[in-house]
Amino acid sequence: MGDTPWLLGDHRTLADAYFIGIARWTRYHEVLDRRDYPKLQGLFERLEADAGVRFAHAIEKGETPQSSGAFQGHIRLAEALRRLPA
Repeated sequence: MGDTPWLLGDHRTLADAYFIGIARWTRYHEVLDRRDYPKLQGLFERLEADAGVRFAHAIEKGETPQSSGAFQGHIRLAEALRRLPA
């Protein structure tokens, strides 16, 4: 990781989303201590503070997330696939 705040530079990207999705499991599986890697720990903390990440965590926990109001609920995967253009 370089000297930028996010994995690929000055702005969050899909890489950061993948990182937080994977890195948070280190807490559950106790595979490493992120504090041994200060830059990655800093990235983890910045992402954990992100509103989108907090929203996703709330959804996973079955809580009512704080949002802008655009979230209209869940649909099943089969329904999402049905809605895709042919």
